[in-house]
Amino acid sequence: MASNIDFNGLCNAIAQIDEAFEENTAKAINKNVTARNWLTGYYIVHYEQNGNDRAKYGEKTLQRLAERLNKKSLSYRNLRLYRQFYMEYKCLARPVLEFTATEFGATRPLTADLGAKLDVLPPSETDLANTVCPI
Repeated sequence: MASNIDFNGLCNAIAQIDEAFEENTAKAINKNVTARNWLTGYYIVHYEQNGNDRAKYGEKTLQRLAERLNKKSLSYRNLRLYRQFYMEYKCLARPVLEFTATEFGATRPLTADLGAKLDVLPPSETDLANTVCPI
């Protein structure tokens, strides 16, 4: 087909390819960002609740964490939002873990301690992009 294509056909073909890949890229980015934010919130909340050196009230855990990580996406404000996101959407546990296992492998250290919990979570009818949580 490409050898018998006119200029309009070329424009249309490239526009269709571009649109398809942009849509797919946006979905992939959204899933990755959602999983990263949820997991970050998960680890913060669980550290605050029962970490080895359990966070004490008023310890400024998020501020210290932001300073140590020193990354724009992991600023104090963002860490606070990630914690809030996890607290509001705990129902994303199964889709996040399934997505992460698919993308990075089940033995990845980032979710290794969560993998055992997957068996006790209710089954997921949808993937991460289509999960609806009651609010």
